[in-house]
Amino acid sequence: MAESERFRIHYVGKSIKAAELVTVCERTCQDLRELWLGATEVARWTPKCDVYLYPSGSEFERRTRVPAAAWGFADLAVGDGRVWSRALHMRNDDSKRQARVLVHEMTHVVLAEHFVNEPIPRWADEGIAVLSEPPERRESLMELLADEAAKRRLMPIKDLTRLSEIPRDPRQSEIFYAQSGALVDYLVKRKKMSGTEVLKLVEDSRKRGWDTALKKQYPKLTATAFETGWRDWVLKPDDEKAAAKEADDSQVEELASD
Repeated sequence: MAESERFRIHYVGKSIKAAELVTVCERTCQDLRELWLGATEVARWTPKCDVYLYPSGSEFERRTRVPAAAWGFADLAVGDGRVWSRALHMRNDDSKRQARVLVHEMTHVVLAEHFVNEPIPRWADEGIAVLSEPPERRESLMELLADEAAKRRLMPIKDLTRLSEIPRDPRQSEIFYAQSGALVDYLVKRKKMSGTEVLKLVEDSRKRGWDTALKKQYPKLTATAFETGWRDWVLKPDDEKAAAKEADDSQVEELASD
């Protein structure tokens, strides 16, 4: 076992790799806390987060009862104003894949620190985690989403925000991840919202519904206009997004003058 202020790494094999990983965990954790929680202090966690490393896919599956193809998952117990337990379970047989899994699952662990009374909505939990992944993964999801948008098969945002579980069908699951990630990405890049502002909108949408929360955040922008702007943003390549921004801003000004 290797240990730090917030993590305990449980492993089999050379200790040097675990020592390196505990440092990566601390750095990744703090970067995510600053980005989404606005927390600059290095707070100690009680309890610490246990990170279990499995030497192979078969060992991961045998011990966790989770398919090896998952590569890793976060196991959290949260409620009554606190986090009762934190754990990450990850395969340890591919360092590059592990790095991607780590930052995604670590995002869930960090967000749980904020949502200690009510669970974070599924779309926000996964959407924010998707934004933490490498660019190639996000680009792949955006390509899938653009294809779905072109065929007019995207789920309305209001329905997306009401889902309590990830769809079981593999393709629908990928679309869910893609759409959730793109919605958070749009709020951050297009609407220039900070991480803490995004989480505030998420909390309001859970309590009052998406349309009401959006109205509170943007009094002069209807939910329909927001969704139209978001769908256009999904469809347009990067070099056309500036034009989309101008069109969206004009729409807001028109609504404001009515």
